[in-house]
Amino acid sequence: IGLKLGNPFKEIVVGILAYTALLPFLLCSAVISVILAALLTMMQSANQPANEFAGGTQGGHPIQEEIAAGDITTWLIVFVTACIAAPIIEETMFRGVFYRHLRDATNRWRSIPSIAFAALVNSLIFAAIHPQGIVGIPLLTTLAVGFSLTRQWRSSLIAPMVMHAMNNGLVTCILFIMLL
Repeated sequence: IGLKLGNPFKEIVVGILAYTALLPFLLCSAVISVILAALLTMMQSANQPANEFAGGTQGGHPIQEEIAAGDITTWLIVFVTACIAAPIIEETMFRGVFYRHLRDATNRWRSIPSIAFAALVNSLIFAAIHPQGIVGIPLLTTLAVGFSLTRQWRSSLIAPMVMHAMNNGLVTCILFIMLL
């Protein structure tokens, strides 16, 4: 499933560099998410029925309320869960098991279509299961495609786990700063 350590230091550096290379794409998808949030807000303010799949118009995570009401222990638990547990578990399941299964299922295809199909399907499902709603799908899909391509490139989950941890750490720290 890709739990190869190889040279852990090299995989960590690759994860940092791959996440950095992904940032321009994340910026573009963030703009799309903001536009989508604005459109949803306009639709909801026009007295149209609320979309139950929209997850609100801000794309926030439900844990924000827990963090806002919590103490330092809550913040520490959230940080460890988001930055250590989630990257390990989600990358193992999505890039280790599911992505690999999709690649194996399409192994008769040429390499690039197989990689593209596996990365896109895997990433869309990854984005859809997160609680940010439809507003979060462009950004989360972009992240997951980056994780998938890095997993394909490295034949290991270590670099995508590092990327995932970096992203969650950045988002969690920004949330903590906003709540101070």
